[in-house]
Amino acid sequence: MIKEKLKIGIAIDSLDVSAWKISLIEKIQQSYHSNIVLCLLLNSQSDDTITNIATTNLFKLHRKFDAQLFPSSPNAFSPKNFKDTYPKIE
Repeated sequence: MIKEKLKIGIAIDSLDVSAWKISLIEKIQQSYHSNIVLCLLLNSQSDDTITNIATTNLFKLHRKFDAQLFPSSPNAFSPKNFKDTYPKIE
């Protein structure tokens, strides 16, 4: 009995994404049980700029300390361009 693959949709804020996201997407595409059928590029503009700045700075500080305490290779947060892996995306 052949079962249909699970259809998955993803949403990204930018074509420039972290390496771990590209890796996860590749694993989904290579799996026998799932297939990505939809990719949405979101327009993420927020009115709450002060909150975004504070949250972003706090997250950057956290990542800096985390990288010093737990160095990793390859860096999962290294920037990658989505179009390099999936050139059909427009």
